[in-house]
Amino acid sequence: MKHQLDALTTTRGIAALLVVVFHFGCTVFPFNLAEHFFRSGNLAVGYFFVLSGFVMYYTYHNRPRHYNLFLKKRLIRIVPAFYVALALSATWLIAEGGLSGPLFLRQMILNLTFTQAFFPGYALTINSPGWSLSIEMFFYLLFPALLAFANKDTRRFFWFFATFFLVSQVVHLMMVAKYKPQWGTAFHEFVYYFPLFHFNQFFVGMAGGYLYFQYKKRLIKYSSLWPLLTIILLVSVVPAAVSLHNGLLAPLFMLLVVAVALNNAAFLRWRPLVFLGEVSYGIYIFQEPVHKYVEDMNARYLHIPPQAIFYFYVLVLVGVAAICYYLVERPIRNMLNRA
Repeated sequence: MKHQLDALTTTRGIAALLVVVFHFGCTVFPFNLAEHFFRSGNLAVGYFFVLSGFVMYYTYHNRPRHYNLFLKKRLIRIVPAFYVALALSATWLIAEGGLSGPLFLRQMILNLTFTQAFFPGYALTINSPGWSLSIEMFFYLLFPALLAFANKDTRRFFWFFATFFLVSQVVHLMMVAKYKPQWGTAFHEFVYYFPLFHFNQFFVGMAGGYLYFQYKKRLIKYSSLWPLLTIILLVSVVPAAVSLHNGLLAPLFMLLVVAVALNNAAFLRWRPLVFLGEVSYGIYIFQEPVHKYVEDMNARYLHIPPQAIFYFYVLVLVGVAAICYYLVERPIRNMLNRA
């Protein structure tokens, strides 16, 4: 029976908070003292992709694969909170007059079906962090077939996807360098959010899962190097001369994931930190709607100073994520798993 990797769960919570700071807190003390670093906090989404590939391989690599059951478990995991966050965002936008008519209908259909990232111009609609869940869903649909391929001919699988990783990097970097996509355009969304350009990070995560199981005894002596890997990653993102958005850091992320999983450091298993990791999905997916409601409430009633409102927002966000986790996600998961 596999043991719970609580240290990795903690890193998921830290990554979610980095994304939140990137979106809403870069100019707030003390993050403004290293603003150049926190402006790269969106790269934590790439860490999620790598971690997802690792965890999927870790969980399922030696289990009988029942496709429908696998998809059911994945849908149970991500759909409830995603739909609650989507409803909160849509309600706010409708109240503000930002959604109506056929455009609203198209946006809702694409978001409800997790396909928004496949259609440039729609990737960031309604609840913008949801674009990454579009990619996660794509991976879940293909994962059983990928795992079967990996288990049947591991060497060919990893050579194939090492090639895929390199080609995807070259294509992405060439498009960024040559065409310089402008924020807000459909082409920018294609280059930065289209699922195929992020798929390589899942494969790197799966490779990490393979290394973990095949070479665990050899690698365990290097597991204490994870703080050094963390420092290398921190230095790597400040500020990069090339685009890192398409997974250029994925191999480093993978090494960090494997090292943390092997080391399972005690302080990363501290219960409050693990709790943040457990509710990290809610922290990530609710960050935009909660921010809209908190900012609106502050403008109308609270009048909290700009520097303090961010910390109030984070407390509310963690609270909403925890409420959703304990009152929506877990009960629905338990009920449907028994069905």
